[in-house]
Parts: sequence; structure tokens; C-alpha cells
Amino acid sequence: MAFTEEEMAQYQRLSNDYVPDTQLSNLDHLYTLSSLYANAPEALAFGYFEALLHSGEPSRVFAEVARLTSLNNLLDTVGYPRDIYEDFVDETLQLLKRTATMTSDHDAAAALLTSFTQQGVCNAIIMHFRVSVLK
Repeated sequence: MAFTEEEMAQYQRLSNDYVPDTQLSNLDHLYTLSSLYANAPEALAFGYFEALLHSGEPSRVFAEVARLTSLNNLLDTVGYPRDIYEDFVDETLQLLKRTATMTSDHDAAAALLTSFTQQGVCNAIIMHFRVSVLK
């Protein structure tokens, strides 16, 4: 979709005239920072999936499935019992496979968003990532 010169000029004027609302109190800043920090794991995990989705390459997603699956051996080697992390891994791999096989970017994005709004699925994926990087 190409923009006309008039549209581009209008967007540029809007951009130049934009003034962010910086009238927040210290309490507002603290609340904003604490809520950003509290949601950081979810944001990082969502960003990981989103970056893979936007690559537009199912082969790249399946390469990540293979890489994450191979990490199970590392977790076994360092002493994590498989029954502790296998449910977390399953959720992550299922979501990766599901989004990789979808023919529409819109459908894949919707599946990703739906999964991350389901607390159980989201928590399992985050725990999988935490277990993978902690040992």
C-alpha cells in the first residue's frame, strides 16, 4: 500500500507535532515500571514467538522445535528430572508447531495471542524458558 505525497506530508506533520504526555507523578512512574517488570517474562516469551512468526519461514520455526527438543538432553544431563519440565516443554513445542503449520499469518497471530492469554499455557511456556536458562 503506497501513500500519496499528501498523506505522507500529513503523517509527517502529525509526527512533528506529537507531544507525549509527560505529566505523570512519581507514583505513576513507579507503577508503570513495576508493571513492566512484572510482565517482562511474558513479553520476552511472546516476543520470541512473534519474531519466529514474522520470519515467515516454517522451516525456521521447526529448526527451533528441534533446538528446544535437544535442550531436553542438556536438562537431563545437569540433573533435572524429566517429569519436572516435560509438561512445560510440551506446551512450548505444541504452540510452535501449531503456528508453523498455519497457512495464514493472521491465524497464526491469533493462535499466539490466544495461547498467551490462557494463564496455564503462558505460565508453562515461561517456566520452560526459565528452566532452560537457569541450569
